[in-house]
Amino acid sequence: MSRQLRMVRRYAPRMKVSVYLPSAYPTPEFPRGNFPEETSSAVIDMCHTVAISVLFKPPAPEPVPTDTVVPVPLLDDQPRWHQRCVHYGYLFNDVLDSDKLRHALQRLMEIGEWRKLGARIRMNVNHHPSIEIPVKRILTDIQSHGKLEYHIPAHFDAARPGFVLTSDKQPMSISEHPLASKLPTSSGRPFLSSHLDISSLSLHPDCPRKLVDWLFSDWPLLVIHVVNFHDATLLSLTYLHVVMDAMGIKHLFQAWSSVVNGREEYVPRFRGIDEDLGGTDSAIMSAREFIQFPKWLRGFRWIIFRFRTFWEMFRYGQQETRQLCIPGHIINIMRGQMMRKLEQTSHQHAESVFLSESDVLLAWWTRTMLKGLGETGRRPIALYNLFDARANLPRTSASGEDAFISNVILHATTSLRAREMVYRPLSFLAWHIRSALIQHRTRHQSLAQLATQKVALDTTGATALWGEPTSLIIFCTNWHRCQLYEIDFSSAVIPSASPATGRRNTIGRPLQHITAAMPKSLHTRNFGIIFGKDGAGDWWLAWTLRAQAWPTIQKELERLDNLDKLGQLDQLQEDKRSHPNQGRNA
Repeated sequence: MSRQLRMVRRYAPRMKVSVYLPSAYPTPEFPRGNFPEETSSAVIDMCHTVAISVLFKPPAPEPVPTDTVVPVPLLDDQPRWHQRCVHYGYLFNDVLDSDKLRHALQRLMEIGEWRKLGARIRMNVNHHPSIEIPVKRILTDIQSHGKLEYHIPAHFDAARPGFVLTSDKQPMSISEHPLASKLPTSSGRPFLSSHLDISSLSLHPDCPRKLVDWLFSDWPLLVIHVVNFHDATLLSLTYLHVVMDAMGIKHLFQAWSSVVNGREEYVPRFRGIDEDLGGTDSAIMSAREFIQFPKWLRGFRWIIFRFRTFWEMFRYGQQETRQLCIPGHIINIMRGQMMRKLEQTSHQHAESVFLSESDVLLAWWTRTMLKGLGETGRRPIALYNLFDARANLPRTSASGEDAFISNVILHATTSLRAREMVYRPLSFLAWHIRSALIQHRTRHQSLAQLATQKVALDTTGATALWGEPTSLIIFCTNWHRCQLYEIDFSSAVIPSASPATGRRNTIGRPLQHITAAMPKSLHTRNFGIIFGKDGAGDWWLAWTLRAQAWPTIQKELERLDNLDKLGQLDQLQEDKRSHPNQGRNA
């Protein structure tokens, strides 16, 4: 047994780590004990990275002299993005021609600077930890920022393509497939899907799934898999969150679909990859001007917060990701009721009272989540509502038509007690969500928040969080403004295989988003996505919560459906019902 393997067996006796090594080496398996997979997944990922980067050190591909090497910008090179491999997918009720999709994406990478998306990602050798460095220094270095870089090929060929697109044809309709037939579809009623992992279908078996899969191989940034049925198509895009956020996905799909439809003049100018879109701008602002700066979780406050987080992971280890559908007419009715309530109770003019559909949906869903989690008492809740900050940064706001492929997202934080979120009127919570967005989304506060994150990364190597040490943090990323249901691949549709009648969407546009897999880490607990409205106007969400929360959430959805049928949705505004966990944290 090698010295390195003995070290890992000694220091990680409770973990099972599959180390990514060249095929010439066997893959060691380390016993993980009886902990649930989700409980120790974040620690497993860290030991996995240590093992491959320090103990085993598989050789990275040799640098190609003709590649252009640029550092990964500050906004993208953050520990939270390192841990997230995104498997984003669409379900089409059309059959798409995978060859047309491939040729269009090849052509896109010949237009302007779009070829930069064919880059490879590497770790800067000057910062690569070695076995002689103490373990504490190793862990700090792995989590720190500014160590990744892009290697952009001068040209693409069969040996080094700009992307990988694989395809699979299933000899059946989607309703006949044992797994695909279970994908959720809209029915016009509130709906909660079962816990469904479709990665075995929607992802190629060799698809990369972690940062190290890119670092020690020649995978390009974009990996696409197309699955054709007789009457439908699954299209999944795999990439590291280091590359882009949801608005970046929008720009990519809009440019790609423009080429598919023969409208290259609508392809936007590419920005990003080798351009720091926010790091320089943040230098002009002091972090202390950020309104959440006094609540920054650091020092002893951070220790308390992390202790509670790990304790909850140990106590409620199993996580489940599920999708929900809320009919659009329910949100519209609730929004009207909340607006009238605010007009009656607010001292402002009626014209200044505004709530978006997203505010209403997030308010109802936050209350429902807290009931499922059993948090209805005095515990502080920090609701992180992520927003696109492109319009607020000097470098990005001046060129609204450009495609900014980067992570330009910040947090609007709503801080209240759990009992306020659960038992006060829904209009109260929705208004606080809207007010937090208004407060955080100014240029001044956006730059101050960026400055805070830069200070945190420079001093701790970690992304800053704010709240109380005992806070429960809920993350929401709202993709509604990205209009991802409006992507048009109509020119890639095979007409004879696509139904023209009985549809809820336009030909060539997606029927549904699919979540192939959600990474399991500290950053994805209580994390979810509002995908937006589908072609029928219904809202779709996907959330990762502990398994014990979902039965209560199912009951709340059934109640929502019953109140809708009875025309009594106004009863949702103020929920005074007793709850089995009402005394908790009181």
